[in-house]
Amino acid sequence: MSRIMDEMIKEYIDECAAKAIAEVSAKIAKENVERTKKMLKDNLSIEKLLNTADFLLKKSRN
Repeated sequence: MSRIMDEMIKEYIDECAAKAIAEVSAKIAKENVERTKKMLKDNLSIEKLLNTADFLLKKSRN
């Protein structure tokens, strides 16, 4: 009987561990998506600034 209980406890712990790992992985993935969105937004802003600077530089040469 003790062996059966030990096996049931081990299965329960394994299930809890798997659930915890999945939750942490999902949280990390969500954070990575948000970080990537911010980085892309920042890159677009930088690109716009560079395009504006390039336009003004070309305009000032004419």
